[in-house]
Amino acid sequence: MSVPIRHGHNAATGRDYRGFFAVGTFAMALIGCQGVYGGIYRSTGPPTAVEQSARRLYSLGLAMRSYVSDYDDFFPNTRWADSLNPYVADKNWLISPALSSGYGYAFNSDLVAANTNIVGHEETTIMFFDSTDVSYSAVGPTTTMPNPPRYGSQNTWVYMDGHTSPVYSPPGPAVIDRSLSNLRACATAFTLYESDNDSRTPLVNTWMDATSPYVGSEQYFHDPALAPTDFGYAVRPEVCGISAWEARNPVEIPLEFDSTVNARNATAGLDTLPRQGRYNGLNVMSFLDGHAKVHKGL
Repeated sequence: MSVPIRHGHNAATGRDYRGFFAVGTFAMALIGCQGVYGGIYRSTGPPTAVEQSARRLYSLGLAMRSYVSDYDDFFPNTRWADSLNPYVADKNWLISPALSSGYGYAFNSDLVAANTNIVGHEETTIMFFDSTDVSYSAVGPTTTMPNPPRYGSQNTWVYMDGHTSPVYSPPGPAVIDRSLSNLRACATAFTLYESDNDSRTPLVNTWMDATSPYVGSEQYFHDPALAPTDFGYAVRPEVCGISAWEARNPVEIPLEFDSTVNARNATAGLDTLPRQGRYNGLNVMSFLDGHAKVHKGL
């Protein structure tokens, strides 16, 4: 199964790309990981160092999901921490809570600049892990894990598919993942609407009404972080009533996004993105080509 065509430029390889993005690849696997792996680390008191580390690595996995979605399913090069900077809401995600200085997490050297579709074995391939190399943007083999382990009896790591060891996941389906699914459904509805309307997008302040017959469920218009009757999404006026077919580089043209304008059919600028981020420092945004990603708060 494929979703709408994606095209743009891969900064990691210097190549332009154009093609369909297959559902079920690394990025999509990350979305559903918490539904596959149960047994969540959840203490009644303050989180322990190992719990904090599992949460930070889980968050780095989410950041990597957004990166590979934007770069043709390629992992970053050895400067991975710099590459992930636009997707990392909290710099503490890069630092092991057990350390008083340095960073302490490394990126698996086998994955540097690799294509996620070629690597395979997402559920057993370690991506980030505790490492004896505490430098910024450390890269190395998994054999550099601390011995004895950093947290007494264990180290922590996150796999390509997004689950961690020890297992951590937000309670229930992550709200941010549900919101990303909403935006993808709406982007698909836009595409279907355009196919019936000479490739033109809905007019200003009509987009929910116009795409409602195509979206399948009105729930996709409601941000799951808000009250059930709230909306919380807006579309930019610049993309209303235009010919999507003639748009240049639609992979970079924002379409729908989290907005402080809470009204049906909201049309607003990107300056209405929640400044602190609606989901722990992050917002979500879709683009005219149909893909959606996590966006750092302003």
